[in-house]
Amino acid sequence: MCTSRNLMTTTYVMDSIVVAIVGLLKCTAPSIAERWKHHRGLKENMNMLNQRREELNSRKRDIELEKETELVPGKTTLKNKVQLWLERVRQVNNDVNSIEENFKAIKYFSRAGLGRRVVEKIREVKELHENGEFSNGLATIVIKLQDAIASKLNLDISQYNDEETRAAKLFAELIRNKKYVLVLDDILEDYRLEDVGVPETTLQNRCKLVLTTRSLDVCHRISCKPVQMEHLSEEEAFNLFLNIVGRDVSSIPDLKVIIELVVKECACLPLAIVTIAGSMIGIIDPYEWKTTLRDLQSSTKGPDEIFDKLKFSYDRLKDETLKACLQYCALFPEDYEIDRVMFIEYLTAEGIITEKTRRSEVERGQSMLNKLVRACLLEETRYQGCIKMHDLIRDMVLQIVRVNPRYLVEAGMRLKSVPDEEDWKIDLARVSLLDNNISDIPSSFESPKCPTLSTLLLKENPNLRCISDNFFFHMERLTVLDLSYTGIKNLPESVSELVNLIALLLRGCKKLHRVPSLAKLRGLRKLDFYDTRINQVPQGMEMLVRLRYLNFSRTPLELLPEEILCSLTNLQYLLVVGEQGPRISGEELANLKRLETFHGQLYDINNFNAFVRYLEEGVPINYVLLLGFFPTTLDHLPNIDIEHNKAVHLQNCKLRQSLAEFPKDVEEIYIRKCEVNGKVEFNNATNLRILDLQGVIRRERGVASLLPPGTFSSFKDLRICNCDKVKKLFTLTNVWLPNLEEVIVSHCEQLVDIMSMTSDDEKEDQIEEARDQHRAINVINLSKLRKLHLSWLPELQSIPVIADSLQSLDIFQCPKLKRIPLLD
Repeated sequence: MCTSRNLMTTTYVMDSIVVAIVGLLKCTAPSIAERWKHHRGLKENMNMLNQRREELNSRKRDIELEKETELVPGKTTLKNKVQLWLERVRQVNNDVNSIEENFKAIKYFSRAGLGRRVVEKIREVKELHENGEFSNGLATIVIKLQDAIASKLNLDISQYNDEETRAAKLFAELIRNKKYVLVLDDILEDYRLEDVGVPETTLQNRCKLVLTTRSLDVCHRISCKPVQMEHLSEEEAFNLFLNIVGRDVSSIPDLKVIIELVVKECACLPLAIVTIAGSMIGIIDPYEWKTTLRDLQSSTKGPDEIFDKLKFSYDRLKDETLKACLQYCALFPEDYEIDRVMFIEYLTAEGIITEKTRRSEVERGQSMLNKLVRACLLEETRYQGCIKMHDLIRDMVLQIVRVNPRYLVEAGMRLKSVPDEEDWKIDLARVSLLDNNISDIPSSFESPKCPTLSTLLLKENPNLRCISDNFFFHMERLTVLDLSYTGIKNLPESVSELVNLIALLLRGCKKLHRVPSLAKLRGLRKLDFYDTRINQVPQGMEMLVRLRYLNFSRTPLELLPEEILCSLTNLQYLLVVGEQGPRISGEELANLKRLETFHGQLYDINNFNAFVRYLEEGVPINYVLLLGFFPTTLDHLPNIDIEHNKAVHLQNCKLRQSLAEFPKDVEEIYIRKCEVNGKVEFNNATNLRILDLQGVIRRERGVASLLPPGTFSSFKDLRICNCDKVKKLFTLTNVWLPNLEEVIVSHCEQLVDIMSMTSDDEKEDQIEEARDQHRAINVINLSKLRKLHLSWLPELQSIPVIADSLQSLDIFQCPKLKRIPLLD
């Protein structure tokens, strides 16, 4: 009985186990079968994946060719969905490369997992291929228009990527402005105003829209009333040509007829007339005019006629360096206002300008740019010191540099990643990706094989934080690398191997803390760390014996070792105005015989005096000398970043011994919060334009007692603040102020007179006599004074000044002031 019960129990348990196993098999059988299928079909699926990828990449190449044709630099950008599609294709290619590497190294028992991943990737590639149809075109003008309109409205929409949100922000801002005239120039495609964010113009809202376009269809599709702009008449064209080339040439015998024929070949197109006339300025030889006419007559007719006429002006540049200069301008975005001095730095680094001194380089560069402006191939801008290139001339130059030398220019195109590997041709000479939204350059992006690449401009990509170490591996001839104003934190190690590098530009990289060894970069001539977080001198700097330009200003660098500075004997330009130093000795500077510009902080008064004595030898140096303790922020220090300057800043000093005379050519002196016991001499500062005294203490004599006769003869700007011991600014018997333009005086508790006949220490009877003379003289005429500001001067009694040129007069908290001749 007991045995039978045990048998029944055992049978029951076995049945339960079988039921459980069967149930488990029912659940897992499909999974096992699926995994077995992936395992056995892995090789076939890999072949299928590669085939699908090749089809996808074929479509990608077609789209890129279409993009090259359809995109107009500076005018249109890729539609967001096209850009996202290309980025997805790039990511898929990276994923497939990773799968292939795993396939080669896969173990037998891991094949099923990889097989499932391959099948999923096949589906993704197929879907991506199907989505690569863009029947409505690739390019859009909308984003460019939105950016331009927002800029004029001082509205920041850069943080929004989708056109709809940007349009909504613009729409709201334009509605808020209520009444406006919107002028859109050179529109190449039609679009809906609401897509841009522009409200419909009506009689009720009194808003106007004016646009220029080369296409009548664009006018019709945007519902604008077309107004045909006729070509210039022959008479207008001829007069415009003479206005540029000079009217005297038409008086030369037999030349007027030839000029009329040349103008006729310009097809009455203003830009062609201006550029061709600019290329003929100063030419009076009839044979050269006849040759020009024949060349123009043989040039292209038809759609490309304007480009051919512009290229004619380019071809007439006899100096190859001028052509190279113009080509370099095309590296910048359309309508980009190019700083002249910065641009000349590029030309120097590239070897386009070759001079022995920095000053002569700048002069040669300015001369070249002026020639291109006179030839009407470049334009001056509203900002002094900048030039820009007309968009059609830029397009013409970009056509030239598509072949030899070959450029890759994607500047100002809102790129989010670097161009694809296929775009980095083996014969590239220069690449410009500046002013974009490029983020990281990952290690999955294969190093571009560009052995002849000399220039790489990645500046003004604020989101660029990381560059893979292998990115520069195949750029062995790179001479100019510009990463200025990017978010990069660490410079890739591969930069250490760029042995031909001449300029390494890292200006404004506010997150940059570290750079690799520079020991191998012995040809480096320009190194710019301005406004970075570099707090130590990079390793190997003592090897940079050819360095001519070194900028450590606005960095936390505390020490510039003497042995490094002594090894840089070719330095012409040294800026080390840091947040906490470093301090430089006058003797170190005196050893730099080629130095032309120095901005920095000196150790003490002795070093200041030593450097002043060195300047007395006639060394042509621009300088900003700092002495004393300065706060961590330098923003309050005026003009410390201006290169062509001669200034001295004394701050938080205890001047217990006499300063040497200030440099004879000093133009600006700033003395702030200084305790002065010794005598400060200004008598030899004959070029002094600005004197700024703030918080000078323990001074028993007024400012006038410090200054001998004639000292103020070059003054334009005088500022005195918080100088409690000053009683009188000037003594009329020993001062001449013909060029004084601005006077600011505030918070001087004992100041009695602006102008006086006596100094503080004269006797009472002399003072009384002087007052009689003062009443006779009455006032002094400051013929160029434009601004007078007086505030918080409780003892001030008179302002014996008249100035017909005065534009601004501010008087505040001067309770004892009785009479103001300026207002009589």
